[in-house]
Amino acid sequence: MLERLLEARSTLPNYTGTGLLMPKREHILAFNLFQKSVAEAFYQLGANDLIDAVDLPVNLRMVYGQTDAKKLGLPFASSKCHSDVWAGVAADATVVVLPLFGDIDNITIEAGEMPRQMELQSMQVMSDFDEGRDIPMVVSYTEAQLQHGTMYFNDARGLHQTVRRKAEGLRISVDFRFRRKFNEAYRAMVAPNIGGIEEDMSVPYQDWLKVGKETLIVFDETVEQAKNRQNPDAPVPLYTRGYRLLNMFNF
Repeated sequence: MLERLLEARSTLPNYTGTGLLMPKREHILAFNLFQKSVAEAFYQLGANDLIDAVDLPVNLRMVYGQTDAKKLGLPFASSKCHSDVWAGVAADATVVVLPLFGDIDNITIEAGEMPRQMELQSMQVMSDFDEGRDIPMVVSYTEAQLQHGTMYFNDARGLHQTVRRKAEGLRISVDFRFRRKFNEAYRAMVAPNIGGIEEDMSVPYQDWLKVGKETLIVFDETVEQAKNRQNPDAPVPLYTRGYRLLNMFNF
């Protein structure tokens, strides 16, 4: 599978410069099963009474070791050290990453913390992750080296970046974000982010758990339509959008 994806990289019209593999109409059934599988794994962790809302859909990413300089220079390129809050993510969100396949040792994610005294003032939207390049990572989570099949959680205020140690290969992973209940004091510390490139993609947790069981997430655009509207100069999406939710049992 990995070899085929390496060969097909330049021919995938639903693959974006941020590593996102955008589901299309042809992938509806497969993606709903995938979304359902991720939700069931998350549910089994047992923190269900604490979860308020979760991103829908989850993001399926393919990150290649070899990439061009133009992609690395994008304002919100994941290769730049950053906090997701800088792109508009809620400051009280938790980022979840689940590595699935590929060279996770050499095409990976490194994470850590900025100085505590800088955190609150740094929780604001930026026009480019480079605006925060002078904020140092003073604590590195070196003990949290990514492994396949292990789910990782990181506070959105934390710093992280994609690291490529080899030009060959790729990694495939899932990521999404959730917000906790009973978190009003934490949320009140930071004003809601306005104007970020990231929209709020979250839905109530109970609605998130129903996808693939009681509701169906539907993508209207086909692969062919995506191919025809490709524009190398268009903004690169950071998440999947343009879907509908249908109740499976409304006849």
